[in-house]
Parts: sequence; C-alpha cells; structure tokens
Amino acid sequence: MNFKKLDVRNNSYYINSKKSFSSTYTLSNESVSKAKGFAKKMTYEKKGEHRKHRSGGSHIRNDREIYLNTLAGKISEFALFEYLNKKEILVEEPDVETYSLGVWDTFDFQIFNKHLSVKSTKHFGNLILLETKDWSKDGDYLPNLDKESSIYDFHILIRTKANNEAWDYDIPGFITHQDFKDVIKQELILPKSSFLNGKIRMDAENYYIQAGDLRTIDELINLLKNQRDR
Repeated sequence: MNFKKLDVRNNSYYINSKKSFSSTYTLSNESVSKAKGFAKKMTYEKKGEHRKHRSGGSHIRNDREIYLNTLAGKISEFALFEYLNKKEILVEEPDVETYSLGVWDTFDFQIFNKHLSVKSTKHFGNLILLETKDWSKDGDYLPNLDKESSIYDFHILIRTKANNEAWDYDIPGFITHQDFKDVIKQELILPKSSFLNGKIRMDAENYYIQAGDLRTIDELINLLKNQRDR
C-alpha cells in the first residue's frame, strides 16, 4: 500500500488525500440509546472510568469531554456492528459493560479469529490516528502485550454525524496489521504540539493514515466472508 505523507509547512501538517463523507447509513435508535447509556454510565454515573488524558498527552479531559469521546467511540462500534450484519457477517453487539481504570478492552470485535479495532472520527475527519506510545515498532498494542490480543488484524475508520436525534455514518476504509507496520516503518507521525491543517493542536504524538489511502470496506467484507466460508 502507498501511504502519502501529509504536507508540512513550518509546524503545520495538511491533509492531501481526502475522502468525502457519504451519509449512506443511519444508526438504529436502539443502538444510539445503548451507546448513550454506556457513555453516561462511564462518566456522569461513575460506574466505570476512562483515562483523563491520551497516551503521551498533556490535556486533562473533563467529564463532558470524556462523555463525548466515549459516546463517539461506542456509536462507531454499533455502526460497524449494524453494517457487518447487513452484509451477512453476524457478530455480537458491542460490549457495554463498565470497567474500572486500567481494565482494557482487548479488542472491539473478534470475527472468525480476526481482531478488529474501530477508530472513530467526526464526519469531516480524514485520518486514522494511533497514539505512538500505545504501539510497539512491530504494531503490537502495548497494553495487551501479556494477552493473545496484542495484534489487531484490521483498523477500521468510522465517521459519524449527529443529525438531530439520529446518527449518520460512513466507513471510508481500513488498514491491515501489515499496513500499520509499514506506516510505522515510514514514520508517518503527527508530532505532539504540531498543528493539523494549521489550526488543530495535537495533544499527543500519533501515527496517521489518510482516509484517501485506506483499503475499501468492500475489500474487508470479502476478506471476512472468505474467512467465514473456509
């Protein structure tokens, strides 16, 4: 795979491989309700706990920020869940159990012995961002090194847009584990304190992959169906 480097001017990094948002799909009301309930329990109701800052980050998130980040992540997981089931790849619903700080989810989905990670962003987003301090040089997820799930076979980008009480989403694409290793080798990194598109200050250092460079979601569906039918 050919992954483009962002354009760099001074300390600003600019996206040059975009993919337009296509609100083809709308999440069911039931899934939205479950995602909101989970986010509320993990923040305001104090039934679980999330980190106050990102790996390598300095900004301390308040409850409102954590709630919105948690909601966006869980909305994206339900979006992939519904999409896969539409494509006749039956998977279990996303986990909505609450966990204390330091208890990590091993992966977002396991499908036919493949581990899938969901990366969420807003509808105008065009990057998969993976915090460098969370990953080894071989693309292994460091918090899970003592488990069998330290390798994620696929990272999938989900973009969401709130439309009154509804949530629209699209899936620009995905990368494989080998793709991620290539990204690490190519040192495609957004430095901490740099600016994305000249205006968004990066709180932590991240590996990046642009939406326009991703493999298509159809390719992932074919890979999973081939795995299923073996």
